[in-house]
Parts: sequence; C-alpha cells; structure tokens
Amino acid sequence: MDLEKFKGEILAAAKEIAASHIKEVKEQYEAIIDKLPEPKSKEEERSERMESIIIRRRVETSLREEAVKIWNRKPEENALKK
Repeated sequence: MDLEKFKGEILAAAKEIAASHIKEVKEQYEAIIDKLPEPKSKEEERSERMESIIIRRRVETSLREEAVKIWNRKPEENALKK
C-alpha cells in the first residue's frame, strides 16, 4: 500500500512541476508578444512600397544622367559602341 501512496505523491509532484513550467512558459510567451511591434496596416505597407519604388527610380534616373554625362565627355573615337 505504501508503494501506491508513493506513486500518487510522485504523480502529484510531477503534475505540480509541469503546471508551474507551463505557467512560466506562458508568461515568457506573453512577455515576448508584448515586446513585438504592432503589425503595419495595409495602407502603411503600401505607402512604404511606393516610397521605395520612387526612391529606386530617382536613383536609377540620377545614375543614368551621370552615365550620359560621362559618356558625352569622352572623345568620339572612344565613345563609339563596339
């Protein structure tokens, strides 16, 4: 009979330990979730994409203009396409 009582005590202790670990994990999970930034709205995402596209096009245009200026400064015999 003592063996059954001992099993019961061990099982109860194991359940208690498991419950406390689950509680700790839940608290850590909630703390991590609280630290995460709020998700961006579709409008914000669209705005960021548009800004990115505009910036990229401005840079491309600027680089093309610079390349044309450099090309035009070359002597004609060097500036011919081969």
